[in-house]
Amino acid sequence: TSVFVMGAELQHNQVDDEIAGYNRIIDQSLTTFGLYAQYEWKPNEKLTALLGSRYDITHVNGNYTLQNIFRNSNLRKGVLSPRFTLLYKFNEDWQFRGGYARGFRAPQAFNEDMHISSVAGEQRFVILSENLKTEFSDAFTASLSYACTWGNTQVSFLTEGFYTTLKNQFVTINTGASLGNGTILEEVSNGEGAYVSGANFELNIVPSAKFNLQAGGTWQKTAYNNAQVIYDNPNDLANTKVSITEFLRTPRSYGYFNSNYKATQKLSFDISAVYTGNMSAARVINADGLPLLVKTPSFLELNLKNTYQFKLKNLMIDCSLGVQNIFNSFQKDFDTGPTRDSDYVYGPARPRTFYLGLKFRSL
Repeated sequence: TSVFVMGAELQHNQVDDEIAGYNRIIDQSLTTFGLYAQYEWKPNEKLTALLGSRYDITHVNGNYTLQNIFRNSNLRKGVLSPRFTLLYKFNEDWQFRGGYARGFRAPQAFNEDMHISSVAGEQRFVILSENLKTEFSDAFTASLSYACTWGNTQVSFLTEGFYTTLKNQFVTINTGASLGNGTILEEVSNGEGAYVSGANFELNIVPSAKFNLQAGGTWQKTAYNNAQVIYDNPNDLANTKVSITEFLRTPRSYGYFNSNYKATQKLSFDISAVYTGNMSAARVINADGLPLLVKTPSFLELNLKNTYQFKLKNLMIDCSLGVQNIFNSFQKDFDTGPTRDSDYVYGPARPRTFYLGLKFRSL
Protein backbone atom coordinates (compact mmCIF):
# COMPACT_ATOMS: atom_id res chain seq x y z
CA THR A 1 0.00 0.00 0.00
CA SER A 2 1.01 3.62 -0.51
CA VAL A 3 -0.11 6.83 1.16
CA PHE A 4 0.78 10.34 0.00
CA VAL A 5 0.14 13.36 2.20
CA MET A 6 0.80 17.01 1.53
CA GLY A 7 -0.22 20.30 3.06
CA ALA A 8 0.67 23.85 4.02
CA GLU A 9 1.05 25.74 7.29
CA LEU A 10 1.24 29.42 8.18
CA GLN A 11 2.49 30.68 11.54
CA HIS A 12 2.86 34.24 12.73
CA ASN A 13 3.78 35.72 16.09
CA GLN A 14 4.54 39.22 17.29
CA VAL A 15 6.60 40.10 20.37
CA ASP A 16 6.58 43.55 21.95
CA ASP A 17 8.51 43.60 25.22
CA GLU A 18 9.84 46.71 26.94
CA ILE A 19 11.59 47.44 30.24
CA ALA A 20 11.77 51.23 30.36
CA GLY A 21 14.14 51.44 33.35
CA TYR A 22 16.89 49.63 31.43
CA ASN A 23 15.85 50.83 27.97
CA ARG A 24 15.41 47.18 26.94
CA ILE A 25 13.11 46.80 23.92
CA ILE A 26 12.30 43.71 21.87
CA ASP A 27 10.13 44.38 18.82
CA GLN A 28 10.00 41.20 16.79
CA SER A 29 7.77 39.82 14.06
CA LEU A 30 8.14 36.21 12.88
CA THR A 31 6.24 34.68 9.96
CA THR A 32 6.77 31.15 8.68
CA PHE A 33 5.06 29.61 5.67
CA GLY A 34 5.67 25.89 5.25
CA LEU A 35 4.90 23.36 2.53
CA TYR A 36 5.26 19.69 3.41
CA ALA A 37 4.81 16.36 1.67
CA GLN A 38 5.43 12.75 2.62
CA TYR A 39 5.12 9.40 0.91
CA GLU A 40 4.58 6.19 2.87
CA TRP A 41 5.32 2.91 1.12
CA LYS A 42 4.36 -0.48 2.56
CA PRO A 43 5.18 -3.24 0.07
CA ASN A 44 4.44 -6.02 2.60
CA GLU A 45 3.53 -6.63 6.24
CA LYS A 46 7.16 -6.46 7.37
CA LEU A 47 8.49 -3.29 5.72
CA THR A 48 7.29 0.31 5.95
CA ALA A 49 9.25 3.24 4.52
CA LEU A 50 8.43 6.93 4.78
CA LEU A 51 10.09 9.71 2.82
CA GLY A 52 9.11 13.30 3.46
CA SER A 53 10.28 16.85 3.24
CA ARG A 54 9.27 20.30 4.35
CA TYR A 55 10.13 23.66 2.84
CA ASP A 56 9.84 26.67 5.15
CA ILE A 57 10.03 30.30 4.15
CA THR A 58 10.85 32.23 7.31
CA HIS A 59 10.72 36.01 7.65
CA VAL A 60 12.16 37.50 10.84
CA ASN A 61 11.95 41.24 11.37
CA GLY A 62 13.28 42.18 14.76
CA ASN A 63 14.69 45.25 16.47
CA TYR A 64 16.50 44.80 19.78
CA THR A 65 17.64 47.60 22.09
CA LEU A 66 19.53 47.47 25.38
CA GLN A 67 20.76 50.79 26.78
CA ASN A 68 22.90 52.20 23.94
CA ILE A 69 23.20 48.90 22.04
CA PHE A 70 21.03 48.40 18.96
CA ARG A 71 20.68 45.18 16.98
CA ASN A 72 18.31 44.08 14.25
CA SER A 73 17.42 40.90 12.40
CA ASN A 74 15.88 41.15 8.94
CA LEU A 75 15.95 37.67 7.47
CA ARG A 76 13.93 36.08 4.71
CA LYS A 77 15.17 32.57 4.11
CA GLY A 78 13.92 29.33 2.61
CA VAL A 79 15.02 26.07 4.23
CA LEU A 80 14.49 22.50 2.99
CA SER A 81 14.17 19.91 5.78
CA PRO A 82 14.07 16.29 4.54
CA ARG A 83 13.33 13.26 6.69
CA PHE A 84 13.29 9.51 6.23
CA THR A 85 12.18 6.60 8.41
CA LEU A 86 12.30 2.85 7.92
CA LEU A 87 10.40 0.23 9.93
CA TYR A 88 11.10 -3.47 9.56
CA LYS A 89 9.31 -6.19 11.54
CA PHE A 90 11.38 -9.35 11.87
CA ASN A 91 8.43 -11.18 13.44
CA GLU A 92 5.55 -10.48 15.82
CA ASP A 93 7.98 -9.73 18.68
CA TRP A 94 10.98 -7.92 17.17
CA GLN A 95 11.14 -4.79 15.03
CA PHE A 96 13.77 -2.31 13.84
CA ARG A 97 13.28 1.41 13.19
CA GLY A 98 15.77 3.87 11.75
CA GLY A 99 15.54 7.42 10.57
CA TYR A 100 17.04 10.76 9.67
CA ALA A 101 15.59 14.27 10.06
CA ARG A 102 16.85 17.79 9.57
CA GLY A 103 15.81 20.81 11.62
CA PHE A 104 16.58 24.50 11.94
CA ARG A 105 16.08 27.59 14.12
CA ALA A 106 16.04 31.05 12.59
CA PRO A 107 17.93 33.88 14.38
CA GLN A 108 15.39 35.39 16.75
CA ALA A 109 14.75 36.13 20.41
CA PHE A 110 13.34 33.10 22.22
CA ASN A 111 11.53 32.92 25.55
CA GLU A 112 14.75 32.08 27.42
CA ASP A 113 16.39 35.22 26.02
CA MET A 114 13.70 37.33 27.72
CA HIS A 115 14.40 35.78 31.11
CA ILE A 116 15.99 38.29 33.49
CA SER A 117 18.37 37.08 36.18
CA SER A 118 20.59 38.84 38.69
CA VAL A 119 24.27 38.47 39.52
CA ALA A 120 26.02 40.35 42.33
CA GLY A 121 23.01 42.64 42.62
CA GLU A 122 23.05 43.58 38.92
CA GLN A 123 20.63 42.50 36.21
CA ARG A 124 21.78 40.21 33.43
CA PHE A 125 20.29 40.65 29.96
CA VAL A 126 20.65 38.71 26.70
CA ILE A 127 20.84 40.31 23.26
CA LEU A 128 21.42 38.85 19.81
CA SER A 129 24.86 39.36 18.30
CA GLU A 130 25.34 40.98 14.93
CA ASN A 131 25.02 38.82 11.79
CA LEU A 132 23.55 35.87 13.71
CA LYS A 133 23.07 32.91 11.35
CA THR A 134 20.44 30.17 11.20
CA GLU A 135 21.10 27.07 13.32
CA PHE A 136 20.82 23.63 11.66
CA SER A 137 20.66 20.09 13.02
CA ASP A 138 20.94 16.66 11.43
CA ALA A 139 19.58 13.82 13.58
CA PHE A 140 20.12 10.09 13.01
CA THR A 141 18.35 7.41 15.09
CA ALA A 142 18.17 3.61 15.13
CA SER A 143 16.18 1.45 17.53
CA LEU A 144 15.37 -2.18 18.21
CA SER A 145 12.23 -3.11 20.13
CA TYR A 146 10.79 -6.30 21.58
CA ALA A 147 7.26 -6.94 22.80
CA CYS A 148 5.62 -10.21 23.81
CA THR A 149 3.30 -11.89 26.27
CA TRP A 150 4.54 -14.69 28.56
CA GLY A 151 1.46 -16.26 30.08
CA ASN A 152 -0.23 -13.37 31.90
CA THR A 153 2.89 -11.17 31.79
CA GLN A 154 3.26 -8.47 29.14
CA VAL A 155 6.82 -7.34 28.41
CA SER A 156 8.18 -4.68 26.07
CA PHE A 157 11.75 -3.45 25.69
CA LEU A 158 13.34 -0.81 23.46
CA THR A 159 16.94 0.19 22.95
CA GLU A 160 17.87 3.17 20.79
CA GLY A 161 20.98 4.93 19.60
CA PHE A 162 21.06 8.55 18.44
CA TYR A 163 23.53 10.96 16.89
CA THR A 164 22.80 14.63 16.19
CA THR A 165 25.12 17.21 14.65
CA LEU A 166 24.64 20.95 15.09
CA LYS A 167 25.84 23.66 12.73
CA ASN A 168 25.96 27.36 13.69
CA GLN A 169 24.45 26.40 17.05
CA PHE A 170 23.27 29.28 19.25
CA VAL A 171 25.62 29.90 22.18
CA THR A 172 25.28 32.50 24.94
CA ILE A 173 28.54 34.32 25.74
CA ASN A 174 28.94 36.41 28.88
CA THR A 175 30.68 39.68 27.95
CA GLY A 176 30.84 40.99 31.52
CA ALA A 177 29.50 44.29 32.94
CA SER A 178 29.67 46.10 29.61
CA LEU A 179 27.06 48.78 30.25
CA GLY A 180 27.46 52.01 32.17
CA ASN A 181 24.93 51.15 34.87
CA GLY A 182 26.67 47.85 35.68
CA THR A 183 24.20 45.66 33.82
CA ILE A 184 25.82 42.40 32.71
CA LEU A 185 25.48 41.75 29.00
CA GLU A 186 25.26 38.32 27.39
CA GLU A 187 25.24 37.83 23.63
CA VAL A 188 23.75 34.99 21.58
CA SER A 189 26.22 34.11 18.83
CA ASN A 190 26.95 31.15 16.54
CA GLY A 191 29.24 28.34 17.62
CA GLU A 192 31.56 26.31 15.41
CA GLY A 193 29.56 23.11 15.48
CA ALA A 194 28.73 20.43 18.06
CA TYR A 195 27.26 16.97 18.37
CA VAL A 196 25.14 14.89 20.74
CA SER A 197 25.37 11.10 20.73
CA GLY A 198 24.19 8.36 23.01
CA ALA A 199 21.79 5.53 23.71
CA ASN A 200 18.70 4.92 25.80
CA PHE A 201 16.48 2.05 26.84
CA GLU A 202 12.89 1.60 27.99
CA LEU A 203 11.41 -1.40 29.81
CA ASN A 204 7.74 -2.12 30.58
CA ILE A 205 6.56 -5.15 32.56
CA VAL A 206 2.92 -5.88 33.42
CA PRO A 207 2.77 -9.23 35.26
CA SER A 208 -0.89 -8.84 36.26
CA ALA A 209 -3.77 -6.40 36.40
CA LYS A 210 -2.59 -5.42 39.90
CA PHE A 211 1.03 -4.55 39.20
CA ASN A 212 3.03 -2.74 36.50
CA LEU A 213 6.58 -1.47 36.20
CA GLN A 214 8.29 1.00 33.87
CA ALA A 215 11.97 1.95 33.74
CA GLY A 216 14.21 3.84 31.37
CA GLY A 217 17.64 5.37 31.14
CA THR A 218 19.84 7.44 28.85
CA TRP A 219 23.56 7.81 28.43
CA GLN A 220 24.79 10.59 26.19
CA LYS A 221 27.83 12.59 25.22
CA THR A 222 27.72 16.24 24.19
CA ALA A 223 30.73 17.95 22.70
CA TYR A 224 31.69 21.07 20.80
CA ASN A 225 33.85 20.67 17.70
CA ASN A 226 36.14 23.32 19.18
CA ALA A 227 36.34 24.68 22.72
CA GLN A 228 33.43 27.10 23.13
CA VAL A 229 34.05 30.45 24.85
CA ILE A 230 31.31 31.38 27.34
CA TYR A 231 33.04 34.35 28.99
CA ASP A 232 34.95 37.04 27.13
CA ASN A 233 34.98 40.45 28.82
CA PRO A 234 36.79 43.10 26.72
CA ASN A 235 37.26 45.21 29.87
CA ASP A 236 39.16 42.44 31.67
CA LEU A 237 42.80 43.59 31.80
CA ALA A 238 43.93 40.02 32.45
CA ASN A 239 42.21 38.94 29.21
CA THR A 240 40.46 36.13 31.07
CA LYS A 241 38.44 33.73 28.92
CA VAL A 242 36.40 30.75 30.05
CA SER A 243 35.77 27.91 27.61
CA ILE A 244 33.86 24.63 27.73
CA THR A 245 34.12 21.43 25.70
CA GLU A 246 30.68 19.97 26.52
CA PHE A 247 27.20 21.38 27.09
CA LEU A 248 26.41 22.95 30.46
CA ARG A 249 23.57 21.62 32.65
CA THR A 250 23.43 18.43 30.56
CA PRO A 251 24.03 15.21 32.53
CA ARG A 252 25.77 12.32 30.81
CA SER A 253 23.31 9.86 32.33
CA TYR A 254 19.77 10.02 33.66
CA GLY A 255 16.86 7.64 34.14
CA TYR A 256 13.51 6.94 35.73
CA PHE A 257 11.51 4.18 37.43
CA ASN A 258 7.73 3.95 37.97
CA SER A 259 5.69 1.17 39.56
CA ASN A 260 2.10 0.80 40.70
CA TYR A 261 0.58 -1.89 42.89
CA LYS A 262 -3.18 -2.14 43.34
CA ALA A 263 -3.49 -3.95 46.67
CA THR A 264 -7.29 -3.91 46.65
CA GLN A 265 -9.97 -2.35 44.52
CA LYS A 266 -9.76 0.74 46.74
CA LEU A 267 -6.11 0.90 47.84
CA SER A 268 -3.06 1.40 45.57
CA PHE A 269 0.62 2.23 46.04
CA ASP A 270 2.97 4.11 43.68
CA ILE A 271 6.76 4.17 43.85
CA SER A 272 8.80 6.27 41.42
CA ALA A 273 12.37 7.42 41.11
CA VAL A 274 14.33 9.84 38.94
CA TYR A 275 18.10 9.65 38.60
CA THR A 276 20.13 12.65 37.39
CA GLY A 277 23.82 12.16 36.78
CA ASN A 278 26.51 14.74 37.44
CA MET A 279 27.02 17.61 35.01
CA SER A 280 28.93 20.85 34.55
CA ALA A 281 27.28 24.09 35.65
CA ALA A 282 28.48 27.69 35.58
CA ARG A 283 28.39 29.78 38.74
CA VAL A 284 29.08 33.51 38.38
CA ILE A 285 31.46 34.60 41.13
CA ASN A 286 31.93 38.35 40.70
CA ALA A 287 30.23 41.50 39.43
CA ASP A 288 31.95 41.24 36.04
CA GLY A 289 30.10 38.00 35.33
CA LEU A 290 33.15 35.72 35.57
CA PRO A 291 31.85 32.12 35.77
CA LEU A 292 33.33 29.26 37.75
CA LEU A 293 32.73 25.80 36.25
CA VAL A 294 31.34 23.42 38.87
CA LYS A 295 30.94 19.64 38.64
CA THR A 296 27.60 18.89 40.26
CA PRO A 297 26.83 15.72 42.26
CA SER A 298 24.42 13.06 41.04
CA PHE A 299 20.89 12.83 42.47
CA LEU A 300 18.42 10.02 43.14
CA GLU A 301 14.92 11.34 43.79
CA LEU A 302 12.64 8.64 45.29
CA ASN A 303 8.89 9.24 45.66
CA LEU A 304 6.17 7.26 47.44
CA LYS A 305 2.41 7.69 47.19
CA ASN A 306 -0.60 5.68 48.38
CA THR A 307 -4.18 6.33 47.32
CA TYR A 308 -7.45 5.20 48.89
CA GLN A 309 -10.68 5.50 46.91
CA PHE A 310 -14.19 5.58 48.38
CA LYS A 311 -17.71 6.73 47.61
CA LEU A 312 -19.63 9.45 49.40
CA LYS A 313 -23.18 9.78 48.12
CA ASN A 314 -22.81 10.86 44.46
CA LEU A 315 -19.09 11.51 44.72
CA MET A 316 -16.03 9.35 44.17
CA ILE A 317 -13.18 10.58 46.38
CA ASP A 318 -9.49 9.75 45.95
CA CYS A 319 -7.50 10.43 49.10
CA SER A 320 -3.75 10.37 48.53
CA LEU A 321 -0.84 10.65 50.97
CA GLY A 322 2.80 10.66 49.96
CA VAL A 323 6.32 11.96 50.21
CA GLN A 324 8.46 13.29 47.36
CA ASN A 325 12.24 13.05 47.36
CA ILE A 326 12.37 10.78 50.41
CA PHE A 327 16.17 10.98 50.74
CA ASN A 328 16.20 14.78 50.34
CA SER A 329 18.57 14.47 47.37
CA PHE A 330 18.72 18.18 46.66
CA GLN A 331 21.16 20.95 45.73
CA LYS A 332 23.14 22.00 48.81
CA ASP A 333 25.08 25.02 47.48
CA PHE A 334 22.46 27.58 46.46
CA ASP A 335 23.81 31.11 46.19
CA THR A 336 22.38 33.41 48.86
CA GLY A 337 22.52 37.08 49.72
CA PRO A 338 22.49 40.23 47.58
CA THR A 339 25.44 39.09 45.40
CA ARG A 340 23.96 35.70 44.51
CA ASP A 341 23.77 34.20 41.02
CA SER A 342 20.04 33.57 40.60
CA ASP A 343 20.64 31.20 37.65
CA TYR A 344 22.85 28.82 39.62
CA VAL A 345 20.16 26.17 40.11
CA TYR A 346 20.35 22.49 39.17
CA GLY A 347 19.07 19.08 40.21
CA PRO A 348 15.61 18.06 41.54
CA ALA A 349 12.97 20.77 41.68
CA ARG A 350 11.99 20.21 45.31
CA PRO A 351 13.51 18.97 48.61
CA ARG A 352 11.82 16.30 50.75
CA THR A 353 8.10 17.16 50.60
CA PHE A 354 5.12 15.57 52.36
CA TYR A 355 1.68 16.09 50.88
CA LEU A 356 -1.97 15.16 51.27
CA GLY A 357 -4.43 15.35 48.37
CA LEU A 358 -8.17 14.95 47.76
CA LYS A 359 -9.75 14.46 44.34
CA PHE A 360 -13.51 14.59 43.82
CA ARG A 361 -15.40 13.11 40.87
CA SER A 362 -19.15 13.07 40.34
CA LEU A 363 -20.84 9.73 39.58
